[in-house]
Amino acid sequence: MNGQSQDGTCNSGRPALNLERLTNKKREYLQDAIIDKNGAYNYLEDPQEYKKARKRLQNRESAVRSRQRKKCYQEVLEGQIQEHLKQIKDL
Repeated sequence: MNGQSQDGTCNSGRPALNLERLTNKKREYLQDAIIDKNGAYNYLEDPQEYKKARKRLQNRESAVRSRQRKKCYQEVLEGQIQEHLKQIKDL
């Protein structure tokens, strides 16, 4: 056989991977490995750990975007304050 037992599982005990039935997102997971400070994760080796690592990465990227938006907003407010102070001084 091709690495599968008769019950449809791989030699490792996991179900056999049927590529035709995978969603586009899971096919994308197969192509992309995640490497972060906690290690390297591959979808085929451990799907649950891969998903956790992907979620950590997404949260980290979201936090960076949030801090950037906050910084930009604060700069806009500081500019408005400077404009208002100048108007008050002129009056």
